[in-house]
Amino acid sequence: MERLQADDPGWAGEYRLLARVGSGGMGRVYLARRRNEVPWVAVKLVRAEFAQDGEFRERFRREVSLARRAGGAWTAPVLDADTESSRPWVATAFVQGVSLDRAVQRHGPLPEASVRLLVAGLAEALDGVRNRGLVHRDVKPANVLLGLDGPRLIDFGIARATDASAALTRTGVVVGSPGYMSPEQVIGGEVGPPADVFTLGAVLVFAATGHGPFPGDGAAGLMYKVVHEEPDLGGLSGRLREIAAACLAKDPAARPAAGEIARTLAPDGAASLAGAGWLPSPVVADIQALMRELVALPALADTVRTGPTGPSRRRKGPLLLAAAAAALAASATVFVAVQAGGDGGDGGDVPGAFLGTWEGQLTTRRDLPGGTLRITIAQGTVGDVVSTDAAVSMQGVSCTSDFLLTTAEDNRLVLETRSNESGGSNPLNLCVESTETARVTLRDDGRLHYASLSEEAGFPEGDLSRASEEPAALPAGSGTVAVAGAGQSLVR
Repeated sequence: MERLQADDPGWAGEYRLLARVGSGGMGRVYLARRRNEVPWVAVKLVRAEFAQDGEFRERFRREVSLARRAGGAWTAPVLDADTESSRPWVATAFVQGVSLDRAVQRHGPLPEASVRLLVAGLAEALDGVRNRGLVHRDVKPANVLLGLDGPRLIDFGIARATDASAALTRTGVVVGSPGYMSPEQVIGGEVGPPADVFTLGAVLVFAATGHGPFPGDGAAGLMYKVVHEEPDLGGLSGRLREIAAACLAKDPAARPAAGEIARTLAPDGAASLAGAGWLPSPVVADIQALMRELVALPALADTVRTGPTGPSRRRKGPLLLAAAAAALAASATVFVAVQAGGDGGDGGDVPGAFLGTWEGQLTTRRDLPGGTLRITIAQGTVGDVVSTDAAVSMQGVSCTSDFLLTTAEDNRLVLETRSNESGGSNPLNLCVESTETARVTLRDDGRLHYASLSEEAGFPEGDLSRASEEPAALPAGSGTVAVAGAGQSLVR
């Protein structure tokens, strides 16, 4: 996700836009919430220049109508839309997950068990689409999201109205994504449910091997291979290879139905294979990182805006940062207290300039709020565990960790947090075992600069000033790390 920019509207209907999620040739996708409701949604907002095209509007109306009918199991259903607005938009359920193409590009092919659930879930989704008399026509890795509870197929037909390459199609123009199209799509023939099965087979190959069944460069070359060459199934074996080969048959009549594929891979239904552990841990970590970003957004947005406004109050970059400071000071504060195992005097490794209580606001490398950090540094020795069972809590979720002092120099400290089992409520499984490092550097103006090296957390950093009031001293050998949302008490 990315922060909103000066040219982004603040609202789409009653949906408050919180962050950018992605963009295409015809529109941009935002993370949004409806008023003060908790569920997040994905709002796809059409670019202003295309909103003036009468033919485009008619196609958009038709596509939204079809997408409403396509909702079902393993999909992100359409929740709301306004096709008559000056900027047409459609809102779908927001899937807290990462796209299949991103997951495979970052971490490699998925294990066989993950692919089985992936394909079974997508096949059930396509079977539901077929039963409603619809065809997706753009099944590809970018349109498959991986959530902690299973996969989701998105963009049912809407891609044809909001993607520049396919929105304003004319006779003879191919609709689809090269490399993930059926032969009948490429040659402009009749496109029905078997076309979705073909592209499901292509997604299977990509998920299991890391490459598509028709590798190559250039749209023309890819489409030629789809029509005339056999798929590359290298790396596939057993039942998955059999299913992929059947799906990728050139003749639509020779391909199995989506429902048949689903029953073959999951006789008791795809849901029987879903649940915690269906994805490899690196992909889970990416999803958890996304969730952590989501946690901070609602409180920020509530402070920035309480209702639809005109252009004079559009959210600007500086306003967003100022609002973040106010919102986080009131609703999400991070407290980090470091108490060494020594006697609290001057005989340890920590230079005297670091001792005391410091406070400041953090932001991530994506300019998203990272909380207000309050850190109390006491005397200690390198290598000691300076905080045990430290708790990090936000929105009712808490995680615990040990806090070590690893390096002490004249102008810099290096601290290492080692997270362990979660404490308290952890409904979204946000707590993971990890080792993270933070650097605290003394600035020339007397402040401290805190920088976390945690990629999952978004590399939060910020300048810290001495707090006006020092907290009560902690017993030697103890300490806390905590984040508390509005109305939440600190865990330890």
